[in-house]
Amino acid sequence: PPYANGKLHIGHFLNFIIKDIIVRFQASEGKYTPFLLGWDTHGLPIEHKMIQVHQGQKINLRQVCHDFALSQVQTQKEQLKKLGLFTNYEKYYITLDKEYEAEQIRVFGEMAKKGLVYQGFRPIYWSCGHETALAEAEIEYLEKKDTSLYFKIRLADIFFGKENQKSKVEKTFLGEKLLELTYFHPYRKRVWGYIVDGSDFIKEGEGTGLVHLAPAFGVEDFTTAKKEKLVIECPLEPNGLFNEKIGVLELVALINSQTVLGQDIMDVWLDSGGQDQFRGWFNSSLITAVILTGRAPYQQVLSHGFVVDEKGHKMSKSLGNVLDPEDLIKQFG
Repeated sequence: PPYANGKLHIGHFLNFIIKDIIVRFQASEGKYTPFLLGWDTHGLPIEHKMIQVHQGQKINLRQVCHDFALSQVQTQKEQLKKLGLFTNYEKYYITLDKEYEAEQIRVFGEMAKKGLVYQGFRPIYWSCGHETALAEAEIEYLEKKDTSLYFKIRLADIFFGKENQKSKVEKTFLGEKLLELTYFHPYRKRVWGYIVDGSDFIKEGEGTGLVHLAPAFGVEDFTTAKKEKLVIECPLEPNGLFNEKIGVLELVALINSQTVLGQDIMDVWLDSGGQDQFRGWFNSSLITAVILTGRAPYQQVLSHGFVVDEKGHKMSKSLGNVLDPEDLIKQFG
């Protein structure tokens, strides 16, 4: 369902029109086709909108968000009426309803009874500005050219049987020969780390095959550190500032392939990245339904593309490149 944080844009209208076509076709075949409208009133977008509107004011954020969400539901409902959807506009759901929230807790309780819920840690997306967690679906990536950093580091172990600072290639060997060797940090005194196996996620042909790990800041890094049975501490405060835990043990992961190494000198490639979420909501719905009912909640999934602007960029309210569908309706009907 759409967020109740502003007027609907052309992308919402495309989605609803596609749904309406399917519902009308199935209804014409004599099938029961209830089309229930709904609104998502939880999450960062509404909080962000209210912080912008009431900037510098002391407010009850929860109440302000509640009132704003309800007003936006009515605004968006009036917009959708102009589409003439095959639905009952007076029958809909809102995620802030107490009955809706109670059902969520009940479902969670059923999962806990089946032993499917456990407490643990994992890296999450975090907004330092708002000091709140972000869902993967709320993350929008922008194309950016950045700098890769390479550092020369010195092994604490005598790998070749002698200590020598020359950087010429002595021999070629498999990366596994470096496992568990310790090294000195390239620019921080009295800090050292050791080399672990990163062949699960490091790709051949990219960088040097030796990648710096930050277990508290990346999924692959975190998983590798857990596999190594390391204590993982996050050196970041909710506001984005580092704390005293920043001076923890460091790690380098390597891919287990042929490695060319200089005399006790290696390059460490510091890089980070992410992968956008695409099927997250479908997957979440699938897992929940199978746990509770033993079967999938749908038989097929239809996915459609984004509405893009003249430059091929996705239309987004945050980018300010959206078209007002009401203007288009006035012009074209």
